[in-house]
Amino acid sequence: MAHSRRVKQKDIHIQLSEAFKPFACLTEKTLAQFIEQFKISMDHLNAYTDESIQRLRKEVAETKEKMLRLGELLKNGKISQAEHDDWISLAREKISQHNIEIAASCHADAKTFDQGLKIIQLLTKVRDYQRMDMDLMTKAELAKILLSNVLLKRETLHYNYLSPLDDLIALVQGQDWWRVGGSNS
Repeated sequence: MAHSRRVKQKDIHIQLSEAFKPFACLTEKTLAQFIEQFKISMDHLNAYTDESIQRLRKEVAETKEKMLRLGELLKNGKISQAEHDDWISLAREKISQHNIEIAASCHADAKTFDQGLKIIQLLTKVRDYQRMDMDLMTKAELAKILLSNVLLKRETLHYNYLSPLDDLIALVQGQDWWRVGGSNS
């Protein structure tokens, strides 16, 4: 039987504080640059999503047009009823799949933007994690949004930063941080 050791909440919060320390180096200028970069990335994502949705809608329209032509071919005796039904079934399946992809793209786009805004809002709060006056669930939500692959192994918290925060942390910890952030440290 494996024995598990209990870890005090306080000890976990101390380790989370260490995980969030790099964010304490964020200056207002750097945070503004990050927000601007996030907006640009979202613009690119939106453009790509719009392009994909337009392509899918065009394919749906073309497939509906083919369905009409199949009806004409059936009416003129050029194809059998069985051939018509098979092709119509495939066309309907294709239209259904495209409509699902369109809906998923729209949902993912909005979800990504909302998640990004939530991260940006939390970045302004994370600087003072230890003194944050919030309940345990809010602190857990903060860790869930900013960290990935969180694992407690032998009383030590292991984690990665979520993208694009991993890039931001790399920038914070890099040699040229002072140039980007305007910090004197």
